[in-house]
Amino acid sequence: MDIERVDTQNSAAVWYELLRAAHPVDTPEDPPPCRDDAVGQLVHPRSDRESLLFVARAEGTPLGAYLLWRSLLENTDTACFELVVHPAHRRRGVGRALIEHLAGQAKALGCTRLVAEVEDPLGEDGPGSRFAAALGFTPVLRERRRRLDLAAVDPGEHERLLAAARERSAGYTTVCWRDYAPEEHAADYAYLFGRLSADAPMDDLAWEPERYDIERIRTLERHILLRGFRSYAAAARHDATGRLVGVTRISLPGCHRHFAYQEETLVLPEHRGRRLGLRLKIENLLWARRHEPELRLIDTWNADSNDWMVAINERLGFRELRRSAEWEKRL
Repeated sequence: MDIERVDTQNSAAVWYELLRAAHPVDTPEDPPPCRDDAVGQLVHPRSDRESLLFVARAEGTPLGAYLLWRSLLENTDTACFELVVHPAHRRRGVGRALIEHLAGQAKALGCTRLVAEVEDPLGEDGPGSRFAAALGFTPVLRERRRRLDLAAVDPGEHERLLAAARERSAGYTTVCWRDYAPEEHAADYAYLFGRLSADAPMDDLAWEPERYDIERIRTLERHILLRGFRSYAAAARHDATGRLVGVTRISLPGCHRHFAYQEETLVLPEHRGRRLGLRLKIENLLWARRHEPELRLIDTWNADSNDWMVAINERLGFRELRRSAEWEKRL
């Protein structure tokens, strides 16, 4: 077995093929992965990250691969990664060999720890968690993945929740956009995006807050588009100051019309307690569905300790789908 780095568009497609092969075994309840997303993150890399893709092969056949990345601006000591082994080649030491190889690559980059997300069924530890524990990884941030099935939700309930939230949050105006924040709000949006990593519960995951300016947020918006995603955002503008004080975003993978991710949601601490988070999520859902009438399923992740956001999502109809955790290993 040989493990080699690949960085061309044709070779990057191997990553997508491995993800596609693993999908019906690992996450059959999810829509299949999109090629533009899988390949796009490699052929259109973020300028604030360093990314490496390595593929394990035997006699030319891809057995598995890992994608490793680290930020060039914050948390530069941390190597994050995603690893996949083709189902036909599991339990043969391929995964362990890839982990050992990526640990060496991370050290060469100057990293002192590895971090990866692992998902499990609700009631038990899955093979990913058992594998991580056997290799010396420790869970440092526990989360739940929840799914909203819009076909199972009473639209009238969302309307009632929105009416009550609007009454509670008088003095704020909702601003919506697709893909790119309006120029007059770009600086505020960048600030809010940066606050996410500072305000979101991290539990035992030590994480340096990320700093965003207009240039960096524009680069991120372009990167999301190049990966094929369509994004819809709603922000709360404080009428007295004209500043954005809260934001939420939904994104749809390019090859799906019925499925989306509920991405980041943030309300600045001094503006909480007015149901702005609930209001923004419902208004953004309405905004997205205006452009995406086939949208039905929306997935989101929340830390178990994030009681505020979990409560909002459950009121909207999100239901637990899987357990998730960030696992860490010191090098």
